[in-house]
Amino acid sequence: MNTRIYIITFFLAMLPIAAISQELKIQSFALSPTEIIPGGEQRKDLNGVTCALVKVQVVDAIDRVEGNIIGDIDSRGTEKRIYMTQGTKMFRLYPHSHLPVSIMTGDYDIERLEGNRVYILRLIGDNDEKRVKQETVKPIEKSPQQQTGSSQNQISYSVRHNDQQSLIPARPDHIADTKFQFHLGLGFNALSIMGPSAHIGVSYAQFLLEAGYVFGLDKVENITLTQPGASSPMEAYDYSSSKFWTRLGYNFSFGGFNVSPQAGVTFNMISGKAVSGFTNSSDYFKKSNPMSAFAAIRFSYEVVKHLSIHITPQYDFSIGGDQVFEVIKQGDSKLKAWGEGFGVNAGIIYDI
Repeated sequence: MNTRIYIITFFLAMLPIAAISQELKIQSFALSPTEIIPGGEQRKDLNGVTCALVKVQVVDAIDRVEGNIIGDIDSRGTEKRIYMTQGTKMFRLYPHSHLPVSIMTGDYDIERLEGNRVYILRLIGDNDEKRVKQETVKPIEKSPQQQTGSSQNQISYSVRHNDQQSLIPARPDHIADTKFQFHLGLGFNALSIMGPSAHIGVSYAQFLLEAGYVFGLDKVENITLTQPGASSPMEAYDYSSSKFWTRLGYNFSFGGFNVSPQAGVTFNMISGKAVSGFTNSSDYFKKSNPMSAFAAIRFSYEVVKHLSIHITPQYDFSIGGDQVFEVIKQGDSKLKAWGEGFGVNAGIIYDI
């Protein structure tokens, strides 16, 4: 008797675990082209931009949502209405009796959620999926001639399967795994090395990785250098500089605005041209390639689809390793700014 009670107690204790371990599958996620958000039901983000509405159709409660959600979840039976800020690319649902579900909009041919638009997300559980897969019996309608001509008055039946394509996500699995997006940028760099810039980048979810180049236009002229113990200058140069950089960042979206803290490394390429009329007795100080680490923060705004403008202030910290730079930077404050100090870049970014 005691053994039976223990067994029953054990299975009762396992029921909540079994329920929680069930997974929900994304049956479909798509824009509803015919629906609009009534004016009285619209919600706006902190910048006054109208949010997107995601209608989640699921036979379960949703405890919370991680992402750019505005306000509380509006539960209407099997439909839960969630308001997300414009530009949202991913969010995560926490159903009451199922495992969490992560949604990447790019997996369903939705680059990002657009404000004042309605999206339908349908989630299906294991039991629901089995029910959908069951065969259904549908009577075949007979014409009046067939009905009158049949003495046995039989009813014929046909067996069909429900369309299984509705259970397949909007994109194939091998494509759904691709969450990368590439972008190109053109701009102008100031305060440190002055000149045009270009970069290429790739983003994965909210992370981004970029590499770029600044073609320096400004010069520092007539820098003379004397070796220790020498009675007269031995080298004199007009210096110019360009730089190559790479950076890693993380995007935060606020409607059409994006804020991206970044960190990276810069390889500076300083070169000197002999001052006219001066004969250099050596070329020790002709070139310098100091390395810098930097911290930056990018502020961008999407003016039209795929095209954004940005301004990115940053501060460079010299990480040494170049004795030539340590000497020549004392000759002019601009030379020093090429390898360390405050700078800013502004321009456009185009999403490919």
